[in-house]
Amino acid sequence: MQKESGVYKPKQHFLTSYLFQMPIFNDHLFWEHAPLFYSSTSLPPTSIKTSTPSTVSLPLALPLDEDKRRILYRLLEYDTLLDSSDCQLEVWINLAKDLERFYDYFDGFVILHGTDTLPYAASALSFILENLTKPVVMTGSELPIDRLRNDGRINLLGSLLFAGGGYNIPEVTVFIQNELYRGNRIVKAATTDLEAFLAPNSQPLAVMDEHVKVYKERIWTAPKQASKPLRVQSNLCPNVAILRLFPSISIDAVRSFFQPPMQGVILETFGTGNIPSNNAELVEVLKEAHEVHNIVILNVTQCWKGTVANVYATGAILSSVGAVSGCDITTEAALMKMAYVLGKWDNPATQRRMLSHSLRGEMTEPSVETRSHRRHSVSTSQSSEASASKEMTTALGETLVNVEAAGLARQWSENLFHSLICAAADNDDVEMLEQLLHISGHFEYTDSRRIHPLHVAAGAGAYAACRLMLENGVSANVADARGFTPLSYAVRARNCTPALISMLLQFGCRLPHIVSARAREANIAASNGRLKQLRFYRLAGLTLQELDAEGRSPLHTAVAYHQREVVRYLITPAKTVAIAADFNDFDQNELFELGGAGVDPNHLTGYGTTALEEARKRNFLDIVQILESASGTH
Repeated sequence: MQKESGVYKPKQHFLTSYLFQMPIFNDHLFWEHAPLFYSSTSLPPTSIKTSTPSTVSLPLALPLDEDKRRILYRLLEYDTLLDSSDCQLEVWINLAKDLERFYDYFDGFVILHGTDTLPYAASALSFILENLTKPVVMTGSELPIDRLRNDGRINLLGSLLFAGGGYNIPEVTVFIQNELYRGNRIVKAATTDLEAFLAPNSQPLAVMDEHVKVYKERIWTAPKQASKPLRVQSNLCPNVAILRLFPSISIDAVRSFFQPPMQGVILETFGTGNIPSNNAELVEVLKEAHEVHNIVILNVTQCWKGTVANVYATGAILSSVGAVSGCDITTEAALMKMAYVLGKWDNPATQRRMLSHSLRGEMTEPSVETRSHRRHSVSTSQSSEASASKEMTTALGETLVNVEAAGLARQWSENLFHSLICAAADNDDVEMLEQLLHISGHFEYTDSRRIHPLHVAAGAGAYAACRLMLENGVSANVADARGFTPLSYAVRARNCTPALISMLLQFGCRLPHIVSARAREANIAASNGRLKQLRFYRLAGLTLQELDAEGRSPLHTAVAYHQREVVRYLITPAKTVAIAADFNDFDQNELFELGGAGVDPNHLTGYGTTALEEARKRNFLDIVQILESASGTH
């Protein structure tokens, strides 16, 4: 950058000529005595065609470092220089393609980029460059390098040392003010300060003080990348945007935001990922965006420091409408990740899973500290066999995510995930479920019969598993191929409890919306004398006078199958009992305190007969006596 007419503008070839003259960037004595091996003809070619016209300089050489290592480098300068505010996705894609063209000729790369959009650029390149095994260091400066007092010299020198100094940091990084950070973790925090960048939720990968300190344990390493060639993912989705919530935001403005061609939205929320819980219209708009328009929503916090977490009810709402937690990802990285994920994968479930999984170290995934550790019924110690099983499952799950990320065998990986999640749901193993959620990002797996893990959990009476799934966005009324909902499965579970039914109801779970289908479920229970199940059907919202497709109610069915105790229960008057608001406070005794079902003994079948008439026709004298007593007839 050089000043022209009082403002800074990019100046062609200025930096190249300046660095050639600077001994700290170009050791002239070395070139005077350089052996033939270092001649320009033995260095990488300059004839490689780039995305846009460019010029490649003669080689330059840094002075020897303290380890007697010398770094040789060239400068590639584009004929058209851009202010960073003019950069778009296409610019960064072209940068990545040019890096790919030179990839085999150099040990590392430095990209000089303006600071205003540096966090976006570094984040974009971290995703675009797949299977990266060499360092890519980005840097910039607030003051031009030729000014007496500037930050450009140390930033460029440090970047060159980390790119070519053999430190083995195969990431897209940013070197600013003697510290090296993962590129998708930084934000620009000040407009003109020399220390303009922060990484609020991440620590530096390396620090350059008197000695260079590299924190190897912080370096991101994806599995088995060394065996794969560098790949540039050039297909990025442009239909992504950022929506920052604020108090009293217009619903019409939000609704207009979630319209085609929008495909992905970074939703900047309050605190730990909260939205107004008392704004039903806002919740409905977000739900419609997810369910109707198939827009992927990534929930990130407006705060620089901290993470999205379902600590408050106002935060849990977003999970219930399908939003994916961005944990502690920056908004800049979230936007670039969304563009990358939507451009690379078409399947919505896969897109959500990849957004919830750390692909390049861009976010801190929640540690697997689970609810089961806090449940009184679970011992704090686990057997070595169970621990090994969980470790094996976690390893398998992570392998499946990596397989799918590579675009391989999605069908079998989805089938295995379904089996793993259903097995954990059947055992009410919340710890295992949270590990699998941590890996896959969602529970949306079904088999050929459309059996969902929530069906399995409800059918097993697995209270904790059901609640975990519902809190993490599973549809409360997902139906299987026969039309049965999770509440249907729960009512028929052998170990169903009032607490389970009450909890499901409060999450919006309902029985099938077709009345005859509901009645058929209750009639099956009545025909088999399942009195407890009928009590649960009533608790779930049935009057037990509903007629099935054949025109029979549970009372008529109980008579036909000579289920005397069921008949007695159905016609016994009901009692009004206040159901506890807290799910766990509703115990088994309250179910029986509800009395009978209060069914009208004289209500008619679909073909006009009463239960008493049905009993007389079959000569069930004991049931006739019960019904006559209830109806006052003899």
